[in-house]
Amino acid sequence: MSKSEVITISILFQLSEFKTFKHFYMFYLQKHMKDVFSNTVSYNRFTELVGQNLMATSWFHGFKLHSVINDKGEILNFTITQANVDDRSPLKRNAFQLNIRKIICK
Repeated sequence: MSKSEVITISILFQLSEFKTFKHFYMFYLQKHMKDVFSNTVSYNRFTELVGQNLMATSWFHGFKLHSVINDKGEILNFTITQANVDDRSPLKRNAFQLNIRKIICK
């Protein structure tokens, strides 16, 4: 499985009403989403892949979506970072700030 599939599966779990990831993976994803995820592996193998690909030392995984919106709710800019990144760090990047300035200062 690719990293993008692992992340997508994790997002789907967060959006689901399942209380445990194991039940979500085994009883929903593998049975009802075979057409979307045709290369699913066993739950145990999936947890091994997650450990190898995304997490070096822990079972935590995730990401943050940082967005800047105007007073009308329109997205001016966004970036995606790892979950352990400080919320202020994307704002310190020049490229992130320049994109916002271009939109605001038209």
